[in-house]
Amino acid sequence: MLFLELPNEILWCILHFVPPQDSLVFLKTCKSLYQLKNDELFWRELARHNGIIYLHPNQTWWQLYVSGDLKKTCSHIHSSYRFLNDQIIKQDKCDLFWNTLLLISADSSGYDTNHHQEQKKSNCCQEQKINGICLYPNCQFKGCGDATFAPESNPGHLREHYHATGHTLVLKLSSLHFCELFCYACNKPVGFWGFPSMDKPIGERYLVRRIVQSLMNTLPTDQELKKKVIERRRAIERRLVWSQQSHEDSYIIERKWFMRWNEFLFEKSDQIPDHLTNKTLFKHHDVKELRSDIELGTDFELVGGVVRSYIERVYDIDGPVISAYELQWKPEYRKISESILFRRHIMQRGPQGVPTDL
Repeated sequence: MLFLELPNEILWCILHFVPPQDSLVFLKTCKSLYQLKNDELFWRELARHNGIIYLHPNQTWWQLYVSGDLKKTCSHIHSSYRFLNDQIIKQDKCDLFWNTLLLISADSSGYDTNHHQEQKKSNCCQEQKINGICLYPNCQFKGCGDATFAPESNPGHLREHYHATGHTLVLKLSSLHFCELFCYACNKPVGFWGFPSMDKPIGERYLVRRIVQSLMNTLPTDQELKKKVIERRRAIERRLVWSQQSHEDSYIIERKWFMRWNEFLFEKSDQIPDHLTNKTLFKHHDVKELRSDIELGTDFELVGGVVRSYIERVYDIDGPVISAYELQWKPEYRKISESILFRRHIMQRGPQGVPTDL
């Protein structure tokens, strides 16, 4: 009996005992098995068998499997992703997002405090701040709890809402975890850990970017509300930048984009910058090899790990992002490393603190 004559369920059971990175070697043991490599329907059904029905546009189902990401990918995010395809639900979710954001910032940002007091009674609680919203379509719940991704130590009403409804995905709105997604069923962050060194599956990151960017870029039609929303966004992003300035965990980004971003943050421009393009920092023949002639303050700037993750999910990054830590061990980047160390020394000796304009 040929392998391909076996039911897919049997083949999937066999593959369960083969590490994904060794699956190509396994398929090469038999000519009929090797034919499966190009059978996208087989790998798509295998993914669906594991609860995964999405992948990155530049990825095939076979590539998803062989990368080992299939079992690491959140299988619940697609239920929330559906709202992007329905304009009415999308607008309702965007209204919930921005109204909640203004509501939780009312006391500390100088916005409409009277409106905050009127709405306070409709919150899930009065003592704790709202830390997130439910992303399930047609659900308008906003609640408190686990702002730092610690649901066991600070469960709050967000977790209670999950147990009551089964709505797994929430969007965090706390200052240093702004627009991060958390899945209660998987009990972990989705798309981004908050630390760039801890990569998530590319399909999961792609879907999170689609959700976050859709919410961030769909501004209110009311001009007064739109003005408040943009100012709130500026305040959050300024706080992120300031909180990360003295961190040793620094990443290199293109300076022209960084300056456009700063012009937006400090109200010199109303233009929200497009995606970050880092390709100009790399050699043309090898997009992974950083140029050794670039200069800090002229060609590139530094951002902390949390800011880098924020830029990636909110603005998107075209091209790789190099950690400054990696460069100190490479002689060809000695000049760059020394300038980074000098900048860090200056920042550590400068005035400390984080703006309180939130």
